[in-house]
Amino acid sequence: MLAAKTTLRVKCSYVMIALTILGCIVMVIRGKQAVKRHESLLSMNLEKKAQWREAASSAITD
Repeated sequence: MLAAKTTLRVKCSYVMIALTILGCIVMVIRGKQAVKRHESLLSMNLEKKAQWREAASSAITD
């Protein structure tokens, strides 16, 4: 029984390793696609902060 549990744990860890590697590959591919679309976290954050400033300035003048 103990050997069966150990074998199951090893198989489960192999599956988790494979899923982690697959996830990394997918993230790299999606990151490269975002670069082609000229999207970056920096530009997204700057746009968001500009919207917040605009909303704050319009709230003050109202």
